[in-house]
Amino acid sequence: MNAQKLKKSILKYAFEGNLVTQIQDSESSIDLLNIINQEKNALIQQKKLKAEQLDLTVLEKEIPYDIPEKWTWVKLGAITEKIHYGYTASSNPNSGESKLLRITDIQNNTVEWEDVPYCEISENNISKFCLIEGDILIARTGGTIGKSYLISEIPLEIPAVFASYLIRVQSSSSLYKEYISYYLQSELYWEQLRNMSAGTGQPNVNAQNLKKLLLPFPPLNEQIKIVNKIKELFSKVEFYDSYFVELDTLNKHFPKKLEKSILQYAIQGKLVEQDISEKPASELLKQISEQKEQMVKEKVIKKEKPMPPITEEEIPFDIPETWQWVRLGEICVTNIGVTYKPGSITTKEDLNSIPVLRSSNIQNSLIDLKDLVYVNSKIRNNQFLHPGDILMCVRNGSPKLVGKTAIVNCSGMAFGAFMSKVSSPINDYLQIFFQSNIFKDQLVSSKTTTINQITQSVLKNILVPIPPLEEQKRIIFATNNILNKFKEKSQRVF
Repeated sequence: MNAQKLKKSILKYAFEGNLVTQIQDSESSIDLLNIINQEKNALIQQKKLKAEQLDLTVLEKEIPYDIPEKWTWVKLGAITEKIHYGYTASSNPNSGESKLLRITDIQNNTVEWEDVPYCEISENNISKFCLIEGDILIARTGGTIGKSYLISEIPLEIPAVFASYLIRVQSSSSLYKEYISYYLQSELYWEQLRNMSAGTGQPNVNAQNLKKLLLPFPPLNEQIKIVNKIKELFSKVEFYDSYFVELDTLNKHFPKKLEKSILQYAIQGKLVEQDISEKPASELLKQISEQKEQMVKEKVIKKEKPMPPITEEEIPFDIPETWQWVRLGEICVTNIGVTYKPGSITTKEDLNSIPVLRSSNIQNSLIDLKDLVYVNSKIRNNQFLHPGDILMCVRNGSPKLVGKTAIVNCSGMAFGAFMSKVSSPINDYLQIFFQSNIFKDQLVSSKTTTINQITQSVLKNILVPIPPLEEQKRIIFATNNILNKFKEKSQRVF
């Protein structure tokens, strides 16, 4: 459960009367309500307050749940002296008779008073709209409707008034104002507010509706006890939340970091032990070279120019003695996809159509056969994919997708433009290499991610550390075994 849900639960318990034990010798909340009514009547007689015209009686059918014996259900207007709209004026960032607090100035339950703009206002209106400690402001319209803020202090030498899109709630001096402030954060409050604004084009709430808000009303000493408990628990929740966020971030990023580390170790010759009795990588490279020469003789592929020798400065790190650095073009055959005529492309399969794999068909290093497209045109032999081929995205609008690969596990399919086919006897090992940062770092250094494209020249010149064939098999097994086990454990734990 995250911090927000925990706080909701705490407030729910608080306003059901289940957060703290009831004070047995406490006076009933009815007594407090009588005191508040006496204060309001005195203000009405002094003509400092208008008599309430709204019927604020709580009906039996309105009560949502049972509360402790000494509590009572009341409506907000019955325990407040005044609920009214703010002052309409243009804001001025530099000067004015008063600060003008707006909805946008209340962020994360705080106000940076020095940044609040000024406004022009008469002395009469300053006295009418001037904010004082204990005032509660509620946003009455728009996306922030219902957001509330308790004025705890105004560290200014000049008055501050509140803008017209805010409603001020001024409660009785006999009421614990922080109790009302926490109520305005509870689900009980928000549910009533949603019902009030339902069906309106522009969400809004007015002063009259706010007066009708139903709330559970405990005795004063119990209000104080509840607020203190909420503060204590909220403080612990916020402490917990910092760890929750850290853990959540770790859970999201740790698997990826671990995978990168394992791939890095694998490609550097640090994941499995070397066996000096095995044939070195040079023997394997010789066999691959002979196979390519035979393919040239048989006119399966064209003879290519020799790759440039690898210089000492190019080698990024040391590898075991039985390994060897090569350029990718020396150990594989690559082919770039072609662009098919728009009229030949369809999303429907028929007897004459050939499925074409694109960048979107590579998902999480696997071939995904969803959303295939088909072509009804003649396709050259080198444009077909075969099981064991590696399909690579070599051009994409997103730099992060350039270089993603998957081993093909099906036949009879072609590949489209912006894709490349990599064919080699050691493709299982190369697939691990293509997922490593060693490959991706070389793409960055070649500015591939700037132009979002891997050219055939760049691809063929990529440096690859090649282990002996038997060691490749151990690396492939160990890498897949570790990553699969960790993924299974992550799914169970996280």
